[in-house]
Amino acid sequence: MCIFAARDWKNCATCEYWVGPRTLDDRQQAAEADGMAVGACRLQKGHVRKYATSSCYHWRRWSRLGGTPPAGAAAGRPASPVA
Repeated sequence: MCIFAARDWKNCATCEYWVGPRTLDDRQQAAEADGMAVGACRLQKGHVRKYATSSCYHWRRWSRLGGTPPAGAAAGRPASPVA
């Protein structure tokens, strides 16, 4: 089991659009998922299958995560793509 905090990891395990096996840690600050867990991205056409460790520029902070969201995520905007 891996722990992914949204402030450190902008990957599928911490993304609003990912539907896969994950839970919240006790403090609701991080997602817990198997690093090899596979789920579907609800945003991408055809519900593309993604690993919990995958990432993309459509990332949006999972609404069940507590704490302060990163800049841009609070307004529901996706994270900026990396050049």
